Amino acid sequence: MSLPNIDDFIDLPNSLLLSLIGKLTPWQALSELENLIDKLLLGLDSQEYLINNKQAIHKSATIEPNAQLKGSMIIGSNCFIANGSLVRGGVILEANCTIGHCSELKTAVLFAGSKLAHLNFVGDSVIGSDVNIEGGAVIAN
Repeated sequence: MSLPNIDDFIDLPNSLLLSLIGKLTPWQALSELENLIDKLLLGLDSQEYLINNKQAIHKSATIEPNAQLKGSMIIGSNCFIANGSLVRGGVILEANCTIGHCSELKTAVLFAGSKLAHLNFVGDSVIGSDVNIEGGAVIAN
């Protein structure tokens, strides 16, 4: 019996990210996340992204004061990261994702439109598109 791949659970025909990690198990994708971010950074348009120290933030994204961004990451268009949040350890957010007040996101992938409400911890996880995780949840591994 083979382990399930990400594309066994997520079907997004227009997602570049899914085309890159879809045939991997979630654990494989997360273990390769730093390498994937390095590769993706090379192809990003510097007219659309602010790129510095292995971090790329789309110019339409909003990062509120006192949000902390540590390590490599790609933050897509129209994303919102609220005050007091911590994003660290290799993260990819596709377009229109929200990280709520005082939430922590570590070594994770969020597909387009997903939202973490306030006071969440999501670590070592792959979250599908248009997923809404309400306040106070702990999701890991």
